[in-house]
Amino acid sequence: MKNNLESFIIEMSENSTVKANYMENPQLTMEKAGLDEQVIQMVLSGDKKKISECFGGESEMVITGIIHLVPNASRH
Repeated sequence: MKNNLESFIIEMSENSTVKANYMENPQLTMEKAGLDEQVIQMVLSGDKKKISECFGGESEMVITGIIHLVPNASRH
């Protein structure tokens, strides 16, 4: 779960099409990337506590990656 989300964030940073698709439809883009439903809902919730519980000390990288790569992520 952790590695898949990290890989997805890296993919968004390197692939403008993936990032644009995420901006258009975050849930569908994450589904197509193979993220499981639990991860998708956690990301869409923007719940930093849940993300921290899942990723421990590396949660800041995940949260920062989502926020910086996708400025409107908190609206989804």
